[in-house]
Amino acid sequence: MSTADQPAPEDVKRLTGCINDLATILEFPAIWAGYESPQIVDSLLDALLRMLPLEFAYVRIAGGKDARAWPFEAIRSAHREYTSVETSNIRCALDRWMAPQLSASRLLIDNPIGEGFLMITAFPLRPLDNNGILVAASTRSDFPTQIEDLLLRAAVNQACTAIQEAWRRAERQPAADQLAAGKRTEEALRQSEERFRRYFELGLVGMAMTSPEKGIFEVNDEICRILGYQRIELLQKTWAELTHPDDLAADVQQFNRVLKGEIDGYTLDKRWIRKDGRVIDSIMSAKCLRHADGSVNYFIGLLQDITLRKQAQEEQRRLAALVENSPYFIGIASLDGHAQIVNSAGRAMVGLENAAQVLQTRVLDFIAEGDQEEFQQHVLATVLREGQWEGESRFRHFKTGATIPTMQRIFLMREPGTDRPVAMGTFAFDVSERKRSEEALRSAQAQLAHIARVNTMGELTASIAHEMNQPLAAIVTNGDAALRWLGQTPPNVPEAQTAIEETVRQGHRASDVITRIRGLLRRSPRDLSAVNLNRVIDEVLALTSHQLAENSVKVRTQFQVDLPFVTGDFVQLQQVLVNLILNAIEAITAHNAVRDLVLTTERQGTGEVLIRVHDSGTGIDPRHADQLFHPFVTTKATGLGMGLAISRSIIEAHGGRLWTTPNETHGATFQFSLPLRTVE
Repeated sequence: MSTADQPAPEDVKRLTGCINDLATILEFPAIWAGYESPQIVDSLLDALLRMLPLEFAYVRIAGGKDARAWPFEAIRSAHREYTSVETSNIRCALDRWMAPQLSASRLLIDNPIGEGFLMITAFPLRPLDNNGILVAASTRSDFPTQIEDLLLRAAVNQACTAIQEAWRRAERQPAADQLAAGKRTEEALRQSEERFRRYFELGLVGMAMTSPEKGIFEVNDEICRILGYQRIELLQKTWAELTHPDDLAADVQQFNRVLKGEIDGYTLDKRWIRKDGRVIDSIMSAKCLRHADGSVNYFIGLLQDITLRKQAQEEQRRLAALVENSPYFIGIASLDGHAQIVNSAGRAMVGLENAAQVLQTRVLDFIAEGDQEEFQQHVLATVLREGQWEGESRFRHFKTGATIPTMQRIFLMREPGTDRPVAMGTFAFDVSERKRSEEALRSAQAQLAHIARVNTMGELTASIAHEMNQPLAAIVTNGDAALRWLGQTPPNVPEAQTAIEETVRQGHRASDVITRIRGLLRRSPRDLSAVNLNRVIDEVLALTSHQLAENSVKVRTQFQVDLPFVTGDFVQLQQVLVNLILNAIEAITAHNAVRDLVLTTERQGTGEVLIRVHDSGTGIDPRHADQLFHPFVTTKATGLGMGLAISRSIIEAHGGRLWTTPNETHGATFQFSLPLRTVE
C-alpha cells in the first residue's frame, strides 16, 4: 500500500480515541459500583473532560431519594475552577435557553463568563422520575461531531442507570430487599449493556460487536448501509468473507495480536466488498474488552466509509498533477489579494523560484507597475462584483522587471453547497510571441500595401499625365491671353483680369492633383477621420479618368445625396476603390459587349454605408471565387495577387467587409460596407 493510500492521521486518531472511550464507558457501571450519586456525577464530568475538548460540562438534577445530596448541581472545566458567581451566571444563561422538558439540542449562545460564543448540547438526565440535564459546551462551531454525540449519549445512559441504583440503595429497604441488591445491580448492568448496544443506531459511523466464539452478534443500521446487507444477513457472515482479499492478511495479523494479548485494539485502512460487488474504502478501528483472566470477551468495531473522500482525493491528485504540469500560468489567491499557489510554469514565467516566494506576494505584485492601479480598480473590482473577468493584462518579471503581455482569466472559487466565494483563481498564458507575430504581420501588410500603391500609380501614370496636362495647358493659354489683353492700346484690363483668375484656378487644380498623388503614395500610419465616401469616389474617378476614357468605359454614379460620414483613413479607402476600378476596367476590356461601370452609394439599415462597383466585364470564374481574396491568388498574367487581399484587410480593419457577387447577365459586382461614424 502506497503512502498516499494510508489513512489520514487525524482519522486514525479520532476513531481510535472513540473506540477507547466507548470501552471506558462500558466499564462505568463496574467503576461506580457502591458510589453515591454525587460521586457518580463528579466521576462522569471528569471522564467527559478527559474524552472531549470541552469548555465546561455541567449537570443539574432536581431531586432524589438521598435528601442530603439533592437538588444537585456540578460544573467542571478542563481549564480552571469556577467561582460560585460564575457558576450562577452559567446556570442563568442555561435557564434562559433550556426548555423545562429538554431533549437533546444544539444551540449557539453568548459565552456567559467570557468573550465570544459557545456551542452547547444538552441531554436529559432523568433517573427514576426526576428531571435533570447534562450540558456540554465548546468553543468549536462544529461541536458536537457525530462521534462526540454518540459518546455523550452513551455516558449519560450509564450515569442514569448508576444514579438510579445508588438511590435504591439509599431507600433503607428491608433485609430481604438488601439481599436482592446484588441481583438488581447485575440486572442493571445487563440492561445498561443492552441500552449501550441500542446506541449503535444513534451515530452515522458503522458499528459492530463480535466475539471469537460467536462471530458477529450485533451491528447497527449504518454498517448495514455501508456494506449493502440486511442485519440478519450480516449476522450470518464472517469478516473474512466481507474483506477485500488484498487487505485480509493485515487484518488477520492484528486480530491475532489482540488474541495473544499483545495489543487491545488496532486501526486499519481497509477495503470491503459490498453485497453488490462494489469496493468500499474505509477506516476501521477495533477494541477488545477482556475477561478477568485476560482472554477476549468481545470486540467493538467502528467503520467509517471514506470511499467518496478517497475518490475526491484521487481527483484532487490528478487535478494537482494537471495544474503542476500545465504550460500555462495557474494561480490561486485569497479574496483580499494574497497569493497562495502558483504552479511551476507560472513561477518560471514571472521569475519566482519556489512556492515559499509565492506566499510572500500579492496579486498586484504580478502586474506591470504602470497597470497596477487600473488592475485594482477595474479588473479585481469586476471579479469581486461579477464573479469573473477575462482579457489582456501585462505581468512583470520579478527579477528583470520586464513586461510580459498575457491573456488572462480570473474567477471566483466558491464553496460547494453554499456558493460562498472563498478564493480567486486565474489562468494566463504568455502572448509575447503572438504579439511579435502580429506586429510582423502588420508590418508586412503595410509594406505590401505600399508596394501595391506604387504599382497602382504605375498603372495610373498616363491618367496623371493627362490630368496634369489639362490644367498646365489652361495655365499657358490663359497666361498668353492675359498678355495679349494687356498689350492692347489701351490695355483691356477686365479681360486680362479674367484670364489671370482662370490661370490661378487652374494652378490650384494642378496643385490638388499633385496632393492626391502624394497622398496615395505616402507611407504612414492610418489617419482616421470623418470621410465622405461620395467625395472619395469622385477623386478616384478623377485619378482613373484617363484609363476610363482610353478604354471607352462609360461611368455612371448613383450617390445617396445625404450619405452619412464614416470613420476611416481617406487614403486607404481611396486605394481600395482605385484597385476595384482598375480591376473592373481590365474585366470590361476583355469583354466586347457594352462597357459600363456603375458606382453606387447608399445607407444600409441604421448602422452602415454600402458601396457597389458594378461592371459589365467577364465576371468571376467559379473555380477562383472561393480564393479570390486570398494573398497571391490572381487571374492576371502579370498580377501580384495582393490587390484584393490588401483591399479586404483594409476594409476589415475599418470594421467592415468586402465581398463579390455575380451579375445576372455579364460581369460582377464588388461591394463593401463600412460602419457609420461614431459621434463623440
